[in-house]
Amino acid sequence: LPPLDPLIFPQPAPSSAPYVEIIEQPKQRGMRFRYKCEGRSAGSIPGERSTDTTKTHPTIKVSQAARQPRQEGPGNKAP
Repeated sequence: LPPLDPLIFPQPAPSSAPYVEIIEQPKQRGMRFRYKCEGRSAGSIPGERSTDTTKTHPTIKVSQAARQPRQEGPGNKAP
């Protein structure tokens, strides 16, 4: 039988349009988003590879963009 990977995880069609690739998903059953009116800050959203000693965050990669995207998040302040 042929491998099923190309059917389950298709590669993006060749194009010059920008696209986003998810590198690390949010951790399942991690802290969820909260609205300000709910009180109690939930803190950051952990990545799926986060542990008690090593913190990671959800990550994406933007490819073929006309300009570099602005990075915001822990350690990166918006201008």
